[in-house]
Amino acid sequence: MSPIISDRLFPAENPFAVAKNPFAAVENPFAAAEKPFAAEPPFTTAENPFAAETPFTTAETPFAAENPLAAETHFVAGKPSRPAAKLHRRIALLLGAVLLLASCTSRPAELFQRESGEVFHTTYHLTYAAPQSLHDTILNTLRAFDASLSMFNPASTLSRVNIADTRPVDVSTDVWVCHLLERAMAINALTDGAFDMSVAPLVNYWGFGYETQSRSPQALDSIRRFVGPDKWSYADGFVTKTDARVRLDASAIAKGYACDVVGRLLESLGVRHYLVEVGGEIRMAGHNPKGELWAVGVDRPDDDTTGLHHTLQTVVRLTDRGMATSGNYRRYYYENGQKVSHTINPKTGMPAASSVLGATVIARDCLTADALATSFMVMGLEQAQDFCRDRLLPADSTVVYLIYSEPGSDHLKTWQNRPF
Repeated sequence: MSPIISDRLFPAENPFAVAKNPFAAVENPFAAAEKPFAAEPPFTTAENPFAAETPFTTAETPFAAENPLAAETHFVAGKPSRPAAKLHRRIALLLGAVLLLASCTSRPAELFQRESGEVFHTTYHLTYAAPQSLHDTILNTLRAFDASLSMFNPASTLSRVNIADTRPVDVSTDVWVCHLLERAMAINALTDGAFDMSVAPLVNYWGFGYETQSRSPQALDSIRRFVGPDKWSYADGFVTKTDARVRLDASAIAKGYACDVVGRLLESLGVRHYLVEVGGEIRMAGHNPKGELWAVGVDRPDDDTTGLHHTLQTVVRLTDRGMATSGNYRRYYYENGQKVSHTINPKTGMPAASSVLGATVIARDCLTADALATSFMVMGLEQAQDFCRDRLLPADSTVVYLIYSEPGSDHLKTWQNRPF
């Protein structure tokens, strides 16, 4: 594979620039009447690799408020001599000045908010430094995001694209959709098609999507005819499909993007320290309540469709990064003795089958981390390693952590392109 410059992975364009501010009054994403919350959740294909009790929730205590200089000063009992009394008075005055200076210059303890809930048929957890809760504003943003990119919300912008015929669909007023489609096309090219939003009909065919379909080799061959990057395009605010049956699936990229959107919202409100987790994808900035880097766990990829059991493979400490994990150990079923996983290879139309059990990506934004994690599950071990060597330039600072097993062995091995 030929090297790709890092600008394609992390474009210079800021989707939150003033000209395209998703929080601007003229395009208020919080307007419930314009962007209703989906009655059905949009993201059912991504597992949550992080338990609610993951390490990022362990920092319980904010900075200690105790002033060590405020300890009571004890003097020797009895009446001191005149020189000693003068010395004591001078000491007392000096201590008073020190205490006054300390009280004026010491940084007050930061108050961290901790909130959680459900959206997109998954959970979210928020930890951020703010004097009061911003939960209502954040939840309104998540609901507006659902009204843009949910496949399960018939009124969403993405649903309008999916049900349209081959005539161009105007999505120019939805800045979130426009930015996501631009990034999705770039990542599709970067990964040689391993990431492909048009995989939706195949996801439905294998029983992991929002529609059910009959299964047969003939049906699979028919579906593959309208899956691929050449079957749809986005340019200048319009989406065009070559076939009315083309469907776009945002589930492998939207949760990561939602983390970025909420993170940007918090930053616009003056929040410098936060961790946002949506369905296992994470964006963090600043420090945790203990004043340390955020500690985030990576699950051991043990098969568990309930998502209730979590054993950590490793814990990493990060800030100012997005992090996403993809794996086939949460959503799968067995058919004729074969494991059928939810990650579908858009080129073959079949569930991805490789030695890679879990792929974690740490990048400058969570959207990119989310899409690449899915891509590596499709690629498999050797192709993912080649991708990291050939296409991730040192300036990208992207970390790829793969957990895999060799054929015939239950022993887990790990590979990463650079240290955390």
